[in-house]
Amino acid sequence: MSARPRQALQLETMTAEEAAMLPQRAQAALAITLIALVGTCLGVFLPATASMPQPWGTLSAILGWTYFATWSWSFWPQILVNYQRKSVVGLSFDFVLLNLLGFLSYGAYCLALYLNEDVRREYRVRHFGQDNGVRLNDLIFALHASGATLIVVIQCFIYERGGQLLSRTCLAMAGGILAVCGALWAAARSPALHHFQDLDLIYVVGYIKVGITLAKYLPQALMNFRRKSTDGFAIVPVLCDITGSVLALGQQVLDAVAMDDPAILFGNSVKLAISLVSIAYDVILITQHYIMYPDARPFGGGDPGLPILAADSESHYGDSRRVSGDGDQGAKWIKGHSGDQERRPLVGSRGVHGH
Repeated sequence: MSARPRQALQLETMTAEEAAMLPQRAQAALAITLIALVGTCLGVFLPATASMPQPWGTLSAILGWTYFATWSWSFWPQILVNYQRKSVVGLSFDFVLLNLLGFLSYGAYCLALYLNEDVRREYRVRHFGQDNGVRLNDLIFALHASGATLIVVIQCFIYERGGQLLSRTCLAMAGGILAVCGALWAAARSPALHHFQDLDLIYVVGYIKVGITLAKYLPQALMNFRRKSTDGFAIVPVLCDITGSVLALGQQVLDAVAMDDPAILFGNSVKLAISLVSIAYDVILITQHYIMYPDARPFGGGDPGLPILAADSESHYGDSRRVSGDGDQGAKWIKGHSGDQERRPLVGSRGVHGH
């Protein structure tokens, strides 16, 4: 049998679900290739850290810009899934709000340690002349992440949300974070607290991001557990996130080894902590998606997290959307793309999580 008839026979015996996976795998391969290409080109052609010997400086830059490309790309599948579905059902609003506060905090941390000479000088004084470990790729990522998360926030206001509200617990956390930042900013400018410098404020802001990273994944993991489904939550960002976390951790380890100075590993302790925490939570979400709830995807059995551009979103969602309920309340049906539920305020006494 020739190669062409054999290939045709394989296509005929392929299931519809397997056939649908082919363009998704091709898109995934294309995305991986583009991410690696962008990271390598930026690492090679942008200036490397002057204090690092070559070729370690260039290799560190390649790792840094590849993690930047991976983490940056991880935001867009969820944005595109929301756009295709015209719905944010299945996406935790608590997760989104904590994500926004976290990346705004991380952006302020990176901006100060990379661009503010007063903060950089305070750091060198405390660390025997050694500069901090924040790189240009860290700063650009933080700014991009803040902007991409703002897009998701806007989508939560304009798309169908199935009656989901922000929980009071999350709102209390957000209010507490803002109050702490305001109080510490005032303390840094108080003559009575002259020992509390701007660098101390920036440290606290950075570790707010670490704390938010510890908390922000929990609502989504709990939502998946209660719904017994990961439908509506794109898995591609999680896969990108764990890859970027490993690369970011690898960059810091490489810097410490190349400079023969373990202290460099903690020169950007916020980035180190974020990488470790993200890896741990990503493992949980990946386990839920592929092992615990692999068949609990009601919209035609597809995975809304994998296709970058679905050929026919109506064939998956139609005019009615089935959404798993909380606990043992079973499934609920949400009709159409409009209605009273779609325009309910985001803040209320009870959200999906029942807080």
